[in-house]
Amino acid sequence: MCAAPSGWDSIEHACGAQLCSRHWHLALHVGLSLGLRHVSPSILCTPHAIQCPHISEWLCVCMQDGSLLGQPWYAGNCDRLAVERALLRFQKDGAYTVRPSSGPHRSQPLTLAVLLRGRVFNIPIRQLEGGGHYALGREGKSHEELFPSVVAMVQHYAKHPLPLVDRHSGGRELTCLLFPTKP
Repeated sequence: MCAAPSGWDSIEHACGAQLCSRHWHLALHVGLSLGLRHVSPSILCTPHAIQCPHISEWLCVCMQDGSLLGQPWYAGNCDRLAVERALLRFQKDGAYTVRPSSGPHRSQPLTLAVLLRGRVFNIPIRQLEGGGHYALGREGKSHEELFPSVVAMVQHYAKHPLPLVDRHSGGRELTCLLFPTKP
């Protein structure tokens, strides 16, 4: 299900910290994206740092790239299972969603989920050190494309084929990001 973490009915309930006034507009969008029923100025961060360890990585990405929140393909409040179910129901190759990563990796705050031939590929979106660029997939590749934002990455792969690799067989297939999907 796409909702706030279990037991949360407000952002205050999640963390209880304060939000500086310059981030209030973002906090409202973040709270709504999390599916919370109540959003007020008493929210997730001090003036310069987010204090909630449970969702701090995801919120940091949103603060650096606030344009994610309004995208038709961004499911900020959905887990892996909800996204996979939505893509499988949609049943069109090239359907995709970006969601928060389920793993604890600081450098991989988001995941791009793509449907191809009835199978969902979950590709980590890495934020490179310094936070200035994003890349797809695991670290250690000899060549990778870098993007200034997640939005730029999605726009690129909507026009250029995205290589999808089967981690078991090593087989490669290509698809473009064609159908933005949100559970």
